[in-house]
Amino acid sequence: MQLHEYTEDALLQLAGSTIYDRGYDYYLNVMVYSLNYNVDTDSIQAEVEENYDDYEVGISMRDDQLAASCTCPYEGWPCKHIVATLLTFLQHKAKYVRRAQKMNKTISSLEKKVKALSKDELVTILLACAKNYPDVKRDLTVRLESNKMTTFTTLKKQVACAFPSIESRNYSPSNIAKQLRSLIKATASSSPEMQIKVYWVITDRILQELNNYGMDEDVLENVAIEAMESLVELFSETEQFQEGKTDIIKQLLSYYHQGNFGITDWVYDTVVGLCSQESDYRIVIQSLEQKAKHTSCGSYYQELIAGLYGAIGNTEAQRKMLEQNLRSGMDYWRLAEYWLDQKNEDKALEVASDGLEKGEGRKIELYDFVQQYYKKQGDYARIFDLLQQKITKQELDNRNHFIHDSTYQCLWEYCSDQGDYQGLQTLLEIRLTNNDMDADFYKQSEEILDENDWQTFEPRIIQNLQERIQQQQRNRTPYLWNVPYAANDAEILAEIFAYKQDSENLFETIRHDIRLLRQYESQLLAEYTVEYLEQYRHVINRLISARGRDNYKTAAGYARTIKHIYKTIQKTPEEWTRYITGLRSEHKRLRALKEEFADL
Repeated sequence: MQLHEYTEDALLQLAGSTIYDRGYDYYLNVMVYSLNYNVDTDSIQAEVEENYDDYEVGISMRDDQLAASCTCPYEGWPCKHIVATLLTFLQHKAKYVRRAQKMNKTISSLEKKVKALSKDELVTILLACAKNYPDVKRDLTVRLESNKMTTFTTLKKQVACAFPSIESRNYSPSNIAKQLRSLIKATASSSPEMQIKVYWVITDRILQELNNYGMDEDVLENVAIEAMESLVELFSETEQFQEGKTDIIKQLLSYYHQGNFGITDWVYDTVVGLCSQESDYRIVIQSLEQKAKHTSCGSYYQELIAGLYGAIGNTEAQRKMLEQNLRSGMDYWRLAEYWLDQKNEDKALEVASDGLEKGEGRKIELYDFVQQYYKKQGDYARIFDLLQQKITKQELDNRNHFIHDSTYQCLWEYCSDQGDYQGLQTLLEIRLTNNDMDADFYKQSEEILDENDWQTFEPRIIQNLQERIQQQQRNRTPYLWNVPYAANDAEILAEIFAYKQDSENLFETIRHDIRLLRQYESQLLAEYTVEYLEQYRHVINRLISARGRDNYKTAAGYARTIKHIYKTIQKTPEEWTRYITGLRSEHKRLRALKEEFADL
């Protein structure tokens, strides 16, 4: 498939209605400009106008799939700018295809004519272009490098000129990025030495801009990242410029420690990527050690420094660094990982077990390692102990929800596979004792337990939930009639009674919760019509008193149920007429209410 065969329906399906509509608005308002279609590569390049900046869009087809990019900061895909660009192309594709074909013919004809020119004629034309077009002059200068110092000075000035004052009305990150990318492209054919110098000047200037103003500009960050990646690649291919590399590492570390921008991790990764000799790593280690002395994030820097010692093969220094100031669970886990790398699983287990007792904060990795160790040993008694430790220290993987805890699930799977009834009963008891219940737990318990055990276990579930509901009602702030509260024990108990088809207890559980009354209306309405009438009429009055169309619309929904009760269930249509007439008369000045109640 080619781009001109793509359809608007396919674009709508890809983007979704919200992004598609936004892109369509941009298309209608002619926000897309400089759109160029390349027939040979079946690709589109365009720019899209925005209030504060313009964005570059690139679109192509790869293996019959749309591939597109945009320099805007939107994290989703595709963005409205991509949609607007593709819509612009699809609406006028015949024009863009003809223009591209005409351009190809022009270039083909020009190529023949240029090839027929003599060397002197070509020189004359090339020099004239260099005189009239600065970019041509720059590209020639870079390619020829007749004077490396002069060439670099010129390029350095162009980098500086790409950055107007941030207070200037002409300040545009996209325009800056475009100029810098042009310089990178022009330098691509030059010597490695020139490329390194230019890429570093660009990186340095962008990081300076971002750091000085605490900026978070994706278009500039992307250029800096590309330049840093190129630097790492160039230095990895040659060791001729070690002195220059050392200076770059030190300056990058300076920016990293200032950290007033959003790509500090990229900067650090670049620093490490540039390290190829022990002396490089020593520079980084020394810098991090100095920083660690003056910060509260010592544990973070210890991890980095330990990793650097590991990179140069100094495992003794790596271990000592990891053993310093063991405080958090992650501190212990990093030390356990060290021993695993040294093929000493017993020592790793010792450290991990120590971390479970003494560590603070996150311990998921520690628990998982110890659990897997015991699982390999087939020691499920120890895994039961591990679960009890989690419960005692309140360190389940997901707060108090056993169903999402890896240790609980490991034991449940084991007991199920082994047909261990006693073990499953113990696990169910643990959840009940720790108040981790829902309707699925009720059904699971009913399925697992034998009749005698279920007869004693089931009332405990109900009683536990009822006691907790009473406690919640005592502690809760006054009931907000129009604000449904989050899932709670009343909701769980209601689901259980609904499952049991126990309408009496179901209604008693939810009679003061309008949201749950609405939810179980189909099951309870016929039996509790009087109670529903009382509650719904009360809610309608409160909604109307609150004012607003949304409240009136909600009230109309309750009114439809009241209408159904009077006319269909109680067979008293005159009562409905009396009720709705009185309601409309009482609020006759509320036009929005009148509109929402019009079809009742």
